[in-house]
Amino acid sequence: MSLIPALQKRYAVKKYNPAASISPEQLDILLEALRLAPTSFNLQPFRLLQVTDPVVRERIRTEAAFNQPQVTEASLFFVLAAETDVDERTIARSIDLAAAVRSVPRSALEARENQIKGFIMSFAPEQRLIWAQRQAYIALGVLVSAAAEAGIDVSPMEGFVPDKVDAILGLPARLLRSTVLVAVGVHSNGDEHAHLAKVRKPIEQIHQSL
Repeated sequence: MSLIPALQKRYAVKKYNPAASISPEQLDILLEALRLAPTSFNLQPFRLLQVTDPVVRERIRTEAAFNQPQVTEASLFFVLAAETDVDERTIARSIDLAAAVRSVPRSALEARENQIKGFIMSFAPEQRLIWAQRQAYIALGVLVSAAAEAGIDVSPMEGFVPDKVDAILGLPARLLRSTVLVAVGVHSNGDEHAHLAKVRKPIEQIHQSL
């Protein structure tokens, strides 16, 4: 399916079929889409955490996500978390990788490294976290689009308490902050939202020429 028809068809699933599963091949599509997503300076300051323990998923559902059934009924459940320690080391690791992948001397990328440092390190730590979360959302958009094109149901979820999710998963010790929850699976035939007309503003209210 091409992208536009896929986006016209997709919706945020509210009820999943717990008996249906996502194949490893389908998961690979989503992971590769997330990996290839654009981010500012290509720093990719986030982690996609797959929560596999049913007990932990139940805790997140009841203690942190307002008892939303997607958390436990979807085939797969993820927490997209932003890094809380974006600093010079983050930038250095990215430059190291670029030099290795492109087979260039690291010294050839020092100007680029200093440019990135000048931008990122001008932010206070809390501003760097907000910036990292924005990058996570860019990647989320690519993942959702790839899922739609592959016919995979996905529910991005902001209805949760980050502090509680962080505590359940021990994210502060990992230097991570939960940013958005992502349920992936196959929608239930009983999900009434699957048959609702898609509601979006007309393009004239979104696209403007200045």
